[in-house]
Amino acid sequence: MIFDITVTEKGGVGKSVVTALRAEYYIKNGANIQGVDTDPSNHGFASYNGLTASHLEICLPGTNRIIPRKFDELVGYTENPELDYLVIDTGTSNVMALLDYLTMNETFGLLAEMGHEVRIHSVIRGASDLKDTTEQFATLCATFPDVKKVVWLNPNLGPIQTNNGKEFEQMPIYERFAAQVHAIIKIPDLDQSTFGQDFTRLLTRRETFARALDRENGDWTIVQRHRLGRIWDDLVAQMKAGNL
Repeated sequence: MIFDITVTEKGGVGKSVVTALRAEYYIKNGANIQGVDTDPSNHGFASYNGLTASHLEICLPGTNRIIPRKFDELVGYTENPELDYLVIDTGTSNVMALLDYLTMNETFGLLAEMGHEVRIHSVIRGASDLKDTTEQFATLCATFPDVKKVVWLNPNLGPIQTNNGKEFEQMPIYERFAAQVHAIIKIPDLDQSTFGQDFTRLLTRRETFARALDRENGDWTIVQRHRLGRIWDDLVAQMKAGNL
């Protein structure tokens, strides 16, 4: 089983989106998954139409204090022998508390002893968010050097590049931690008058590609479904190449 967790402390960078995208990809490939949304305020992953992620209130309301029994419940999913992926979305307000608790309980080591693999997914966004999100990625790498990272590049604010034009793979921060990177997935930078508008609508509606591309679903025109299909094909190809 793969313990598949999204960890990004910066809010609004697309954390729930990338969690939902890979959950749909795993399902598409016939995997048995359990989705868990631990965000205390924005249940983005759990609200997706077509996915069956459950919400787990892992902290005491209004605090960052982990509820031990809820933490045990989260990790307990890994005891299901029929499960291929445990897909977890975290909240910006409780992610550090959860990581600290995972460390304190030596959870990643325990999962490795059980024969499970852990993957941490980190979102990096351009423009004004580039510094914060790359630094958070570096912190994850320094804190959990033995855990593979999947990097999602989100260009919706602007290109993922430094002021001197260096893209992520050319940045010193990537070169330093490249050995820990399992895959890099690039969310496409789309024309907002056509492809981008359709993609934004899909995400705003918390709708899976499978539902939108269903010909029985009258909410999308044939041209819109065609554009969404091309976006999905690109993402699927990247996830497949990245061995997700």
